[in-house]
Amino acid sequence: MSTSTRGGQELFYMSFVARFASLVTRVLGGISIQRKRRALSLCESLSLGEKRFLAIVQCEEQRFLVGVMNQSISLLKRLPLNAPHVSSSREERNILAKGESA
Repeated sequence: MSTSTRGGQELFYMSFVARFASLVTRVLGGISIQRKRRALSLCESLSLGEKRFLAIVQCEEQRFLVGVMNQSISLLKRLPLNAPHVSSSREERNILAKGESA
């Protein structure tokens, strides 16, 4: 087998693979894959420094304001599902600070 014949075969195979990949992409391009909806999600978080933060967590149809520290998580408040935004108040920061010193 000569070098020119071998090079021609490699070029033919590369062309075939490129066309096949193009066909597969075109066929699969119209298919959408949907992921399973997760039951638990982090809606928002606010860092308080020193490995402490507040977080709004949603679990299925419920929302919670939680305080997270180095080695503990505390439920601070149950929130209505339609609450658009919860700002961190001084009271919430004090609750979290008291939990850390306990």
